[in-house]
Amino acid sequence: MDRKRSLPSSLLATVLAVAAVPLMASGAAADPLPADYSGSTDADVVNVAVDDLADVIVGSAETDVDSTAGPASVAVASNLDTSLAGLSVGFDEFRAEAPPSSSDGGDLAVVDIAGVSAVALAGDVEANFAGADACVAEGTPLADATTTAADVDIAEPVSDLLPDGLLVTELDAAETSGEVTLVANGGANDSRDVVSTATGSIESTSLFGGEVTIDIVSPAVVTATSDGADGTATYSAPTVNVTGPDGTITMLTATTDADLEVALLGLTAEVTVSLGTFTDLSDGATGEGSLDGVVTVDITVTADDLVSTEVFNTTLELLPLEAVALAPEGGVECEADGTDPDDPDSDGDGLTDDEEDDLGTDPNDPDTDGDGLDDGDEVDRGTDPLDPDTDDDRLTDGDEVDRGTDPLDPDTDDGGVNDGQEVLDDGTDPLDPSDDQTGTDGGDVGGIPIPDRIDTGVAPERGPTLPIALAMLFGLLALAGTLVIRRQGR
Repeated sequence: MDRKRSLPSSLLATVLAVAAVPLMASGAAADPLPADYSGSTDADVVNVAVDDLADVIVGSAETDVDSTAGPASVAVASNLDTSLAGLSVGFDEFRAEAPPSSSDGGDLAVVDIAGVSAVALAGDVEANFAGADACVAEGTPLADATTTAADVDIAEPVSDLLPDGLLVTELDAAETSGEVTLVANGGANDSRDVVSTATGSIESTSLFGGEVTIDIVSPAVVTATSDGADGTATYSAPTVNVTGPDGTITMLTATTDADLEVALLGLTAEVTVSLGTFTDLSDGATGEGSLDGVVTVDITVTADDLVSTEVFNTTLELLPLEAVALAPEGGVECEADGTDPDDPDSDGDGLTDDEEDDLGTDPNDPDTDGDGLDDGDEVDRGTDPLDPDTDDDRLTDGDEVDRGTDPLDPDTDDGGVNDGQEVLDDGTDPLDPSDDQTGTDGGDVGGIPIPDRIDTGVAPERGPTLPIALAMLFGLLALAGTLVIRRQGR
């Protein structure tokens, strides 16, 4: 039966004190399924902007997860960014959607648009979703997409002034990927955070036939995480080294760019290579990070015989990455807590499951502390449903109720000896103050307090009582006097 009740003041104070502890210390309860969570990633090999032409984005891997949408999980690997889908530019993709879980992959169409070409492209995608009332197995991605390109070439698309066959930029062995997963956070009932990860790598990059090379030493990774209370975003930045025409190597930093000049048979190319900018856009529970590119390359080519007239200008963003994650407070609770969603009081103890969640009691155990009283009864009486002996008198709350003693008063009869000692040690009546043995244990003698004995489970060895001790003392004094008289009579 569902009974509404107000908490006793003493227990309410305890609940409020617990509630006042910061979430960082106690951990927020996860949101049971079905839960609202989402995540997405976008990773590209290169974004090419030439003069006033539209950007060309090559080698894209995208994921999108929304537990309340249909489909809930989507993964796309494409030769060009999906913003170019539908245009007559040779767009090609592999797409996986869930539910039901699916995967796909294979070779992608070559790219040949506005001076940008890419060959030997491939994509691999996977989407998984177990439904609104279940989570995928830990370690299984909700969405995963990978795109690879063996070779991406960028020529001068506007004029024919560059020497025949000379490419502005060549990228070899490039790869981008994105993944959205649920990661265990150590909370109860397999609670998990939403983690979105975008990754990119390029084995080698050369400009103008190798006059300038850019070495991105390791993969770049942008990660967004949400536990429902705080969203975070991080960037694992690789080391980037740039080698100029004279062989000088510059390691790029936030304050160090590589400014280079390349002579090209009547043309001059001015090249600036700099690290891209990572922006943490996290807000509240949403984790979001955006990298405009691991490296940004600005190229301006001028014709020497035309009074340094600009021939063309292009900007390359190598490996732009984005990741977003959002979870409900406490994360996603992937393992049910065993309560009955159709019964507000699953264990029938008189407290609703929500009340038990607030108190910290077990909604599946009517007597959480095992003291013989149901949790609801304890709340009614004012005892602590998480402490089997609320008044610390060595009798459980249930035992005290059965005996008629007060589970909130360690000395029910106010006789000077606590209830547990009377029952467990002295054999006296905890409801009768006249039989309390205050002279031997507990209470006081002559105004001097005598502590209650500690129950060790072994019967104590008692010394002689006070009358016997006095008699022994007088006997010893008499014996001493007799000895003195005999000695004097000699």
